Amino acid sequence: MDKRILDDATKKALRGYLPFSINCTTDLSLNEIVPEQYRLRISAEFIPTFTVRPFTQSESSQIRKNAYSIPENATSEQYRTIADLNLQIVRNCVTGWKNLFDVGTGEEIIYRADPSGGCDKDIFALLPEFIGVGLMKEIRKISGLSTVEALGLK
Repeated sequence: MDKRILDDATKKALRGYLPFSINCTTDLSLNEIVPEQYRLRISAEFIPTFTVRPFTQSESSQIRKNAYSIPENATSEQYRTIADLNLQIVRNCVTGWKNLFDVGTGEEIIYRADPSGGCDKDIFALLPEFIGVGLMKEIRKISGLSTVEALGLK
């Protein structure tokens, strides 16, 4: 029997439905992580693309632990603390990017890795929060942590 391998379009269509190797990465365009009405209508060469890996088992466990640690009557500050913890886990899963520009200076922002893994903390802090949230959603998806409803299966 011949060995079969999924093409890129099929792999993209099956994200979240099937396992995703922790040893692999995937590229996510900014247009994939924002709602359609906010997608950039500019040349593809200027649309940021992020390279991410799925959560490790320990990162998945920490995300769940963070979610369960939110008190029933949590304050906005408590929600913010948990969100910040989760974004640091997301930062660890960002392994690169291309076409990311500072629109103030017009210069490209070059990816820099943190010595402990993932993206450099200071550079990641420059990204608008909605990018981190969008990356979190897609990393959860490839990590198999999305709900049945989020995948449109129910």
